[in-house]
Amino acid sequence: MRLNDSTKLAEIHEMGFDILNAPRKGKGGGVGFIWNLKTVKLVRNNVEKHSSFEALEAVLKTSTDILRLCVIYRSTSQKRYLQTKEAKFFEEFNDYLDCLATKSGQPLVCGDFNFHVENPADSSASRFLSLIEEKGFMQHVTGPTHVSRGTLDLVLTKDTEGDSIEIRDMYISENTGTNSDHFFVGFSTPLCPIPCAGKSWITKEVREMSKIDLDEFKEDIKSKLPDPCDVVSLTQAIEIYDSTLRQILDFHAPLKEIHVNENESPWFNSKCKDARRERRKAERIYKKDKDPEALQNYKEKQIDAAIIIDKARHKFFSEKLSGAKGNAKATYRIINSLMDKEFVKKKLPKGTSDVETANNLKSFFSDKVHKIYEDISETSATTSSSGVNEKPQESSKQFASYFKLMLPSDVMDVLKTMGTKSCSLDPIPTWILKHCIDELLPFITKIVNMSLQTGCFPEQMKTAIIRPLLKKHNLDSDVLTNYRPVSNLSFLSKVIEKC
Repeated sequence: MRLNDSTKLAEIHEMGFDILNAPRKGKGGGVGFIWNLKTVKLVRNNVEKHSSFEALEAVLKTSTDILRLCVIYRSTSQKRYLQTKEAKFFEEFNDYLDCLATKSGQPLVCGDFNFHVENPADSSASRFLSLIEEKGFMQHVTGPTHVSRGTLDLVLTKDTEGDSIEIRDMYISENTGTNSDHFFVGFSTPLCPIPCAGKSWITKEVREMSKIDLDEFKEDIKSKLPDPCDVVSLTQAIEIYDSTLRQILDFHAPLKEIHVNENESPWFNSKCKDARRERRKAERIYKKDKDPEALQNYKEKQIDAAIIIDKARHKFFSEKLSGAKGNAKATYRIINSLMDKEFVKKKLPKGTSDVETANNLKSFFSDKVHKIYEDISETSATTSSSGVNEKPQESSKQFASYFKLMLPSDVMDVLKTMGTKSCSLDPIPTWILKHCIDELLPFITKIVNMSLQTGCFPEQMKTAIIRPLLKKHNLDSDVLTNYRPVSNLSFLSKVIEKC
């Protein structure tokens, strides 16, 4: 992968996986971890940079302990400097293992070390094996892991009781499904990771908006929304507007429950599932029999599955982009999903429940706001004590005298300039409101003018939906300081503000 290779990240996330990686500059490459979001959660750990090898660490909590996953890559490019680089590697890797011993968790070190440990006569490989033995590690891979038949990709664990990890069912597959010259090294451990709190299947409440007859909707607004002249207060006007429109929407598009798989991509159809199932079946047969025919069948099923899945994804997004032709906002929304920007919006810190996560974020953001208030109060007190003349506070009624009342045509001009973005606080979606603007305009104008006349912003409109958003896509989603709050306001509140 390359730096900022967001399209590849999007493909990984669409398949229900996540990734931690340290991509290499230039042509790409680097090291990383990919894991199933439904099964586990990895947390990145900072590692000191080294000149002779690349390293990445992540922590995985198990039911009994902490597993520290470490992936290493040692390059053998620039052959003329090989001896110098090897000497530097042994010096730096020695320090790395010493540092690893001071960290919590059972270490599991994997990677491409580029030493031919299968060759006892190789002095560099012998020196490497002596180093890891001295540091209390053992090496588990025994067969060739490269097309040159060398054992270059290794798995290291501690050889001491209490810190050792049992490696089971290790196998090496020459068929990786990629054009890599290295083989796939697989194994299992008896450690049981703590499962993620989220479930694959969730229940959502939706409305069938497409079935709404807009002409009947308009007639209901005319008959059920009272004359604006009969409204006596701003609070009453907001309550009538909100409750009446909600009742009409409930009648025309009542809420219904649906069950969806939040970890499954919308383009991953039945053909993709069948192809994946056939590929897994062929893989199990090959692992069991180790037969050349079984291997060939497994390779064919891998290619078939890759073609079917790629075609399904391509067709899905091509049709979506064609359907959004002429709609810039919809087009950008599709492009954002392809560039992995939508996945970042869904990231949240860990918690035992959604309620706990929401409360933690609420407390964090509230504390930040209170701190800002305290700083402002201290500044105001300092200004007052220094003798600076302050303007007397004006009441809301005095402010109201500065405002000019709006005509329906003025409010209409404001509404035309506003987008169709909706908020869950809105009684009806904004696109329906704009279709019914002739029926709603007198009442909205009344609310706007009552706010201007009284010099008060409606209390009901001072509520917003707060969404936490990561400041950068590569930040740790479990650190609350990495989030910023984004407020989603009701449409009517924005209308009053613009007027």
